[in-house]
Amino acid sequence: MSPAPPPWPLTLPDPTYGIFLAAPKATGAWLITGNLKHYPENARDGVVVHTPASYIDMLGINF
Repeated sequence: MSPAPPPWPLTLPDPTYGIFLAAPKATGAWLITGNLKHYPENARDGVVVHTPASYIDMLGINF
C-alpha cells in the first residue's frame, strides 16, 4: 500500500478536494472530472484535468 500524498499546497474552492489533485500529481496521472469548478486552472500545478467529454474526444472515440 502506498502512503497518502501530501496535502495540496494551492488554494481550492473546497480544500477537501486537494487529494484528487495530489494523487495524480504524485503519479503522473490525469484527473477526469465533471466538476471543473472545483479545480481552477491556477490551482492545478501542472495536473492535466479533463471533463469526461473532453477525455473521450481526445481519445477519438465516437458514439
